[in-house]
This record gives sequence, structure tokens and C-alpha cells, in this order.
Amino acid sequence: MIMGIQGERNLEIWGGIGAGNVLDKGDGVVVHDHFRKTFRRLQAFRLYRELRSRHQPMIVTTAGSTDFLLASHSGQAIDEPGQVVMVVHWFRMKQGRMKWLSRIARKHPGLSIAVMTSRLKEIFQDAGFIHVRQINYPSQLEPAKTYCESEPHLLVAGAARMDKGLPHVVDLVQRYAEQGRSIALKMQVSTPNHPGKIGQADHGRHPTDVQHELDRLRRIGYEPLELIEHSMGQDEYRGLFPGSIVLQPYDRNDFFDRVSGITLDALAAGAPVITTSDTWLGRMTDRFDCGVTMEKPSGESLESAIDMVLSNLVQYRSRASEAGMTLASEHGAADLVEHLADPNWWQDTAKGT
Repeated sequence: MIMGIQGERNLEIWGGIGAGNVLDKGDGVVVHDHFRKTFRRLQAFRLYRELRSRHQPMIVTTAGSTDFLLASHSGQAIDEPGQVVMVVHWFRMKQGRMKWLSRIARKHPGLSIAVMTSRLKEIFQDAGFIHVRQINYPSQLEPAKTYCESEPHLLVAGAARMDKGLPHVVDLVQRYAEQGRSIALKMQVSTPNHPGKIGQADHGRHPTDVQHELDRLRRIGYEPLELIEHSMGQDEYRGLFPGSIVLQPYDRNDFFDRVSGITLDALAAGAPVITTSDTWLGRMTDRFDCGVTMEKPSGESLESAIDMVLSNLVQYRSRASEAGMTLASEHGAADLVEHLADPNWWQDTAKGT
């Protein structure tokens, strides 16, 4: 998603098809259903050039390596901080990337970068970028005043992907079926290309492997399993979390410093989290003692962690609810766009703060 700031902070947003159905449109906000997946890079490059030719401040809300390259070649040098802002949630470093990041930093000394973790801040500062600030993951969390006391169910939210531990979840279901256990499990496996909905399938780098695991899951025939195969609106998606125990056995290498909106949504609903240690998700879980972290995710370790939470469910739910209220204040998005597009807000970064 790309934001453009006009005049007295009027806001234009270019998102994917259906963005206008999801995003709240307040006064002075215009939402464009713009990007098609097949043509996104070309569309982004043209939009970068257009906004920069207007000298219109621009914020790329989920910037990756492609966005840095496209923005770098879309006009003259970026000299003023806050004119072009890259918000980086995570960044995969590969051999040779530091060199071209350094070239972009030299060519565009005003390019401003907002990152979610200290590791990302260090990467971009080491590459030579002057204006780098660490921010909390922006979210409009609405924490529940108390946790849900309903019968617990397990929840796997978001896209079914290998790096999100899909095989471990399938192994867990296999174990439950073999043992005759009957804990309810809800799992999102929605189909792709449903515009403007939550939970669209993005099966990552291994879609064939994902399909194999989903086929294996269906063959188990676990009766309390509910596969959610339709795309969901915001209210329906959020309704999955109350009363749940959220399973996130994510890959440590891929999620070491990646922020998870699903974790934030879980805690906002007072739902305990089971996840991988030494990840952002694990650090949040350990910080509030609102779930269990696993050193080596597997079907067996998931089962043990779930039993641990079930044995002390009220306390875990209570701590998850407290975590949700704390994180809602820490990750509030109020005034963030104003800050990101304000050159004065970025000036302190040039002084090393």
C-alpha cells in the first residue's frame, strides 16, 4: 500500500483491489483500488514517478527490496527527509544486498526508513542511510476489557504456509486423531484473489508443498476440525479469536524479527499464544507470560504446549488480556502518518538519536 500526502495533510491511499471496502475513509482520505498482483511492480514504478514529479510526500507502508529499487530509479535524488518514506516490517538479507543498499543510500541521502526492530535499524544504518527510526508496529487494536470464558478452541489464523509451521499443525491433528482427542480446531485455508478480505491465501514460496499438507490434513478426518475456506471480513476474522488458543509454530529463521499482526490480534482478544522461541512472537509471549514458546516446533511439542495452557487456562487468558491492553497503547497508529511525512520528525535521526 502506498500513501500520498497532499496540502494540509489530505491523504491519498493506493491499495490492492478491494482496499476501499476494507480501509476506513475519514475526512480528507481518498482510497484508490489500484494494484493488480500481476502488474504491481509496473504500477508501483509509475505511481512512484508520478508522486515524485508532483513533489508529493509518499509513504510505502510495507516496503521490500523491490520498492527500494523502484523508488531509487523513479526520479532525481531524494534529499529531503520525509519526502519518500519506506516502512519496513521485515527484510531478507541476501548476498550482495548490502552493496546495493549502500548505493541507494549514497544516491538518496534523504530517503527515510521506519523499521519495526532494532536489528532492521542496524542493517539500514550500516548500509549508510541517515534517516532511520524504529517504530512500533502500527495497529488499531481494540482490546477486550476481559477475556472470553467460553470452552477453548485452537486457532490457526492467516494464510496456510510452510514457513508458518503448517506441517507441525497437521502432525498435531494426526496425533489427536490417533489418540481419540476432540479439541476443536479452526484453521484458515481461504482461497486466493478475493479482494478486500482478511485471510487471503498467500501460500508463500512452496505452494505445492502447502497443497500436499492440506490434502494430508483432510485425509486424517479429524471431526472437530473446521477449515475456513472463504475469505473473511474484518468482523468475522476478529470473531475467531475470543476463547481461542492461537497456534503460531513459525520458522525461526523467517520470523526472527518479523512482527505478527496475528499475535497482536490474539492478545487483544485475550487469547493465549503458542509459538516459537527466539522470534518476535516468542519474545512478546515470554514478555507477558501469556502463552508457551517452543524451542523446536513439532506436533508433539505443540501438544505439550497446548496441554500446559489448558492446565492453567484462566491465568493464561488473564495475562493475554493484560498484554492486549498494554500493546494496544504501545502500537497505536494515531498521528503516525503525520510524523512519517514531517521532515522535522526525521531530523533527530541525522544526529544519531
